[in-house]
Amino acid sequence: MDVPLYGNGKVKGNLAASLQKIERFKNHPAVLNWKISDEPDLQPKIGGEVPEVYATLKKADTIHPFGVTLATDNAVPDWAAFTDIIQLDRYPLPGTALTRVSDFTRIAARDKAADWQNISFVVQCGWKPNLSNQPTVQQARSMVYLALIEGAKSIWWYSMYDPKWDLTKSPLWPHLKEINAEIKVLSQPLMLGENVSGITCDNTKVLFTARKYEGRIYLLITNPEDTSTQVKFRLPETLHYQNARTIDDKSTFTIQNQAITLSLKAIDSLTLILQ
Repeated sequence: MDVPLYGNGKVKGNLAASLQKIERFKNHPAVLNWKISDEPDLQPKIGGEVPEVYATLKKADTIHPFGVTLATDNAVPDWAAFTDIIQLDRYPLPGTALTRVSDFTRIAARDKAADWQNISFVVQCGWKPNLSNQPTVQQARSMVYLALIEGAKSIWWYSMYDPKWDLTKSPLWPHLKEINAEIKVLSQPLMLGENVSGITCDNTKVLFTARKYEGRIYLLITNPEDTSTQVKFRLPETLHYQNARTIDDKSTFTIQNQAITLSLKAIDSLTLILQ
């Protein structure tokens, strides 16, 4: 788990308790990382406490990473030196484009302090009883793809506790398991695979990335727009394959020579696997 150390919004005020918690649980197998603060870039009163606390906590546990969640576009340069995991949140619904997710991830990947730093994205999955900010299945999947395409190495889902709200009884809940299963299939190609360059697309609003892993090319594609489109991908002559399929074995496409043509629905995402 992502273990929070910022009870009641405190950072330095929790230092003694945080050190005790780390000493007690740092060898527990469920600890993935420690989280120092949530959105310190929006909290000037406690934000300045993070650097000193980060340095102290790092001495208490040299194995597990420490992280903060950042919410503003230009925050990464100021905070990258005081976090191991750069966790991003951007909740575009309702009212703004899904591509706020890809834009923020791209900015963070550009501004992080070191190549080893992990970009982690927190995807909106709703927390209001009227469902006004819960994405559809297609929107949720596209946000995941937008983050992964731009370099995120892990995905978190954000909801919250409220007596009038229960994520497990919402329309999105039955589909989260299938989206997470897809993320798992893509995880090793994205984290361990080689970047494949030279692929082009004739629609600049369609985002994509390609990784080569264990003899296969994984081409992640998402159309975050509200309109359907037909797109053509051109592969470099040096990229050779014998067969192709989509990760769900449902989407249709055609391949002729080094060109792939496929139709994308409005807010549609898929992965092509070339082998």
